Amino acid sequence: MAVPARRCRPRMRAPATVVQLLPFRPAAAARRASALTHPATASPSSPRTNSRWSEEMMLSEMTPVPEAVLPQEAFKAHLRLGTGFDEAGLQEAVLISFLRAAIAAIEARTGKVLLARDFLLTLSTWRDPQVQALPLAPVQVIQSVTLVDGSGSEQLLAPERYRLEPDSQQPRLRPVGGPLPMVASGGAVRIAIRAGMANSWAALPGDLAQAVLMLAAHYYEFRDDTRLQGGCMPFGVTSLIERYRALRVSLGVGAAGDRGFGRNFGPGAGA
Repeated sequence: MAVPARRCRPRMRAPATVVQLLPFRPAAAARRASALTHPATASPSSPRTNSRWSEEMMLSEMTPVPEAVLPQEAFKAHLRLGTGFDEAGLQEAVLISFLRAAIAAIEARTGKVLLARDFLLTLSTWRDPQVQALPLAPVQVIQSVTLVDGSGSEQLLAPERYRLEPDSQQPRLRPVGGPLPMVASGGAVRIAIRAGMANSWAALPGDLAQAVLMLAAHYYEFRDDTRLQGGCMPFGVTSLIERYRALRVSLGVGAAGDRGFGRNFGPGAGA
């Protein structure tokens, strides 16, 4: 008696799971954390109704790095340029421009102000009346705090009403004897600060000084190359500045289910 052959059913495969990775957005993460910790004040349909996250900020550099502070002779030696090569001074301007560009690029990557200068921070409101994070590091001194009402009238806040809380990543302005004064509707608060790691080139950490010279030399060498993409930085430079880079901790959930709120530190934070 013939035994019929067994038919094997085709094995069904489970559909592949597609995971879409979304970019990290600090403001959105902050609103989610605020909704978890303060559900009564959070508004999902209108996230900017909470004044804690409706802050507008403008940061202005009041004084550029003086040319006398820039390491022009050290840069020439790094490039192995001879003395007296430029009597008209045209090459001097080119070298200075590359030094400024290198300093700006490294400050953007590290979140640190290298050479000290003055800045003006303008806010539409306080992020928190008990503490205001400053988007520059390190801050040497808070020079003044000025309240501006809706009509443009200015009121200088007494220095004994606030203090600087130094921090290598995110310094803060804290009130003394009570919360920070309320900012009038349509007004602003202006915070004049002086920030920088060093007041002179000689006082700058050696690895950062070397990174500036290397990056400026890179710009000088490839000044006619238009193929370089934005953000291009040699590996030697990135390795020197790595330990100075701003910390970034994202919003996450621990093994025990504890939710943590991460912040971005440095000049770019809160901008």
